[in-house]
Amino acid sequence: MLKKKARRMAAAMMAGILTCSLTAVPVKADSISETEQRGKELQKQKEAAENEKSSLASQLNQVISDMQETEKKLTEKQDEIKKAQDELVQAQIQENDQYEAMKLRIKYMYENGNASLLEILFSAKSMGDLLNKAEYVQSISEYDRNMLEKYEKLTKEIEEKEAALEKEEEELKTLQNDLIAKRNSVNQLLAEKEVQISSLEDQIGANAAKLQELIKEAEEAKRRQEEAAAAKRAAEEAARKAALAAQQAASSSGSSSGSGSSSAGNSHVSGNGSLAYPVASPRITSGYGYRTSAPP
Repeated sequence: MLKKKARRMAAAMMAGILTCSLTAVPVKADSISETEQRGKELQKQKEAAENEKSSLASQLNQVISDMQETEKKLTEKQDEIKKAQDELVQAQIQENDQYEAMKLRIKYMYENGNASLLEILFSAKSMGDLLNKAEYVQSISEYDRNMLEKYEKLTKEIEEKEAALEKEEEELKTLQNDLIAKRNSVNQLLAEKEVQISSLEDQIGANAAKLQELIKEAEEAKRRQEEAAAAKRAAEEAARKAALAAQQAASSSGSSSGSGSSSAGNSHVSGNGSLAYPVASPRITSGYGYRTSAPP
């Protein structure tokens, strides 16, 4: 009976130990490791995005510098075009003046017939003077022709120069427009990169908070496990002691019972073959049957 009771007590204690063990929360080591790895990956992505942002900022600075240089060249080119236009106007005026002067001389000679030429020639005092005067008349015509050709050539050169300058101006304007488009594109990429970096920073912050929470949960789980292990050890020790006490009690009870049975079994009546009286005195006070009188 005592042995059964001891076994029931030990079973109850073991059940308590099992219950304590089941209440322990496992440590989420894998989740912490995964979260730490996620944090490292997010940090790498942020660093890469910041490097790209730095590169884009350098590109933007270069584009702005190119725009400023192009704007300077455009201003210089426009000044050159303005100067060429002024030169062209001046050349056209000179050409026109020369042309008008030549027309007047031709008109004068035709209106006065060849008399003027003849008078010039016949006024010569010698053959040398005549040749000189004839050469002078011819030189006037050649001068007018040469001057006209000169101004015509100058006008053409200035017009070609102006056209070339205007072409260069258009090329610079095209370059400037391309640079403006590139600047806008780089600015857009920079804005997108800043949004990406901001998003990564938010993710890094959330991941760090999650990691701290997981670490806190792991520490709490570890504490519970340690408490459960301590409770288990205490319960096991208590169960061991209870089982030992029950075993000792059962052994002691068994020994006492065995001694009593042995004494009863070993007692006997020794004699010579006749039955002994069941009482100490052998005197008979009454015979068999109902008592009829008081004993003497």
